[in-house]
Amino acid sequence: MMVKRLLLLTAIIIGMPHLVHAQKVNNWDFGISAELGKDYYDRRYAPEYDRFIDMTRSFQSNYSWGVGTWAEKHLNRSFSGMVRANYIQKDIDPTIYTEASRTANKWFFKEKHHHIVADVGGRWYVNPNSKIKIFLDVKMGADVFIAIDMYEHSDGKITSSDNFGYNRCQPLAMGAAGVNWKRFALFIEYNRDLKRARQSGNETSMLRQGLSVKTSFAIINHK
Repeated sequence: MMVKRLLLLTAIIIGMPHLVHAQKVNNWDFGISAELGKDYYDRRYAPEYDRFIDMTRSFQSNYSWGVGTWAEKHLNRSFSGMVRANYIQKDIDPTIYTEASRTANKWFFKEKHHHIVADVGGRWYVNPNSKIKIFLDVKMGADVFIAIDMYEHSDGKITSSDNFGYNRCQPLAMGAAGVNWKRFALFIEYNRDLKRARQSGNETSMLRQGLSVKTSFAIINHK
């Protein structure tokens, strides 16, 4: 329910900027963003499997990338509120996350994960009177799993939409630091699941955290 509300709010804010101008609200910015990063996973197995030393407990993505839209409401020169929605794709070594090689004699050579991430939060401009502004972000959000594409040598692309039993929606906490110059911003963001994703039917769980470099451009800028 929280995710649906966030996505609806983002769509309304970004999809109807003409209403903002009609009401002469001049302290909103709207823009687009892109990111490149990496995700790190910590997996804990059910007690009956945890004793096996060959189980993959810690692993990471090869990379993740994403594109999105955002809206920023300026409260004053130093503080603003943020709303964002992003599509994220993660490239992970085949069979590590899904553990497919343990259940089928197949050769998977590529695996891609698709997600939608929505978040809300605040931004503090440390030096608001400077041309190059330094800012800090704190946000809360939700990561919604869409699907995993696995590519097998003989069968081709195999798509799964159940996240292999793990939770499809995860709450997130995020923090970022960056610089803003005119319509452009460049920042580094750390994000982390607020709870472990649990696999249905057993006690296996997974915790994800990520680090990414992001850039954004303001299409509508009130300044």
